[in-house]
Amino acid sequence: MDDLVDPSLSHKPQESNPVPTPCGVLKAMGVQFEVAVTAYLASAQYGEGEAYLTGLIFGDERKRFDDGTAIFTSIILGSQEVQGYLIVHTLSSSYVVCEWAEDEAK
Repeated sequence: MDDLVDPSLSHKPQESNPVPTPCGVLKAMGVQFEVAVTAYLASAQYGEGEAYLTGLIFGDERKRFDDGTAIFTSIILGSQEVQGYLIVHTLSSSYVVCEWAEDEAK
C-alpha cells in the first residue's frame, strides 16, 4: 500500500496529470443522495478485515486530493445502500462506492 494516500493527512499531494473521470463515477455524481457526500470511489476494495476501503478518489469536496489519487479511507463506522450505491461512513467522511475493483476485472 505504499502508493496509497491517507485522506486524514493535512497536506495536498503533488499535482499530477489529470485523470479522466470514469463513467460510473459521473453517473453517481448525478444522483441526489440524502446524505452529504465527501467523495466518490472507483476501483474500490475492502482493506484487511473490511475495516477500511482503498480506491481511486474523485470529486473530493474538501479538495484534499486530485481526481484519480489512490487512497485508503479511515476506519469504516457504518454503511448504507442508497439508490443502488453503497455509501460508506467514516468518522468525518462519506464515500460513494461507484465501481468495485472486482467489477473491472470482469
